[in-house]
Amino acid sequence: MSADQEGRWTIAAGEEDGHPLLFRIRQGLPDGVLKMQYPKLISVYWPYEGDLQDEGNDVNDQHTAFEETVAPLDSRDLSFLMLVITGGGRKEWHYYTQDESKWVDSLNELLADSPDYPLEIEVAPDPEWNLYEDVMQGITGLE
Repeated sequence: MSADQEGRWTIAAGEEDGHPLLFRIRQGLPDGVLKMQYPKLISVYWPYEGDLQDEGNDVNDQHTAFEETVAPLDSRDLSFLMLVITGGGRKEWHYYTQDESKWVDSLNELLADSPDYPLEIEVAPDPEWNLYEDVMQGITGLE
């Protein structure tokens, strides 16, 4: 794995129930990371209406602002953002974390001065990183 593995991402297109999906996925685990060190999957969902590409739809700008604000969550001492899925009326960010309470506290702290976003958050045990691995297996052409 290359030294810059933590920053290597790929984009893939897919479909679910007739709706186009766009996947942004980290290409492999960051160097030195063992899945069992980050056994909790935290999924953040943001439902939206319409097409993000429609003129006048500012939801995509809001998503970008949210991502920039919570970027510090993607750190070795807290969690790794491994997968982002857009389409079908929602955007999803999937993190693997060591400590869900610390992650939620950090999220709340980072968003303290932000507008109220329509977020839904789910936490589930996923020590084998099954969600990430399932998506990776479905993508062809990765190095």
